[in-house]
Amino acid sequence: MTAAYDSIVKILSFIETRRYDKLSIHQLAGEAYLSASHLQRVFRLASGQSLMHYARGRKLAHSLGELLYGNDRIIDVAMRYGFQHEQSYIRAFYKEFGCTPGEAREASRILPIRARIAPEDFKSLEQGLLYGPKLVQVSSMRVVGKVYTYYGFDQAKDAPLTHKAGLDFCAEALEKIPGASEQNVYLGFCKQLEGIKNIEYIPCIQAKNMPHIPEGFTGMTVPPSLCVCFH
Repeated sequence: MTAAYDSIVKILSFIETRRYDKLSIHQLAGEAYLSASHLQRVFRLASGQSLMHYARGRKLAHSLGELLYGNDRIIDVAMRYGFQHEQSYIRAFYKEFGCTPGEAREASRILPIRARIAPEDFKSLEQGLLYGPKLVQVSSMRVVGKVYTYYGFDQAKDAPLTHKAGLDFCAEALEKIPGASEQNVYLGFCKQLEGIKNIEYIPCIQAKNMPHIPEGFTGMTVPPSLCVCFH
């Protein structure tokens, strides 16, 4: 294990535990016992992103829970997470998510979360990091879906079945569901039934209005949820 790897692992943990503090590159460099310029070069080499952008993104990701689930004022959330002013938080939030905190609260949005880098994600420090699917925060929204039931479902070999069901659903839904939005995005919910390998898979599409749900479909309201986004 290289010294650079040890330094990055230490910084990753430090960013998570000090998410309420205002962090600076010099503070992080001091924790890693590296110069600020060297730490930034090593982190970008290992992760493909700026260290301070990552630290800010993780701070904002943690703040989403209190912003979307709680009743605190935006300024209270901002101050709690080490922002000196409400406007500083709003500007950082907009850069990260493409909307303001107020818009995130009021509208149904899918917010791409900067996922935590775990040491086990390293393939090679020299080759950078390889990531799987993207983590996103889904606001509360109304959806229309269709239930597909699978008995004896084996995740290892049957996963393509659910993807095909989602694509089939989207093709049918766009024709039959009025008021559908985000037409290139569907949400897939998996429900465990009685029996270890029995599941219900429910692909859904966001609908602005649900005055009429076509036969064979089901409507529901999704609470704010942490989800995994696939392309």
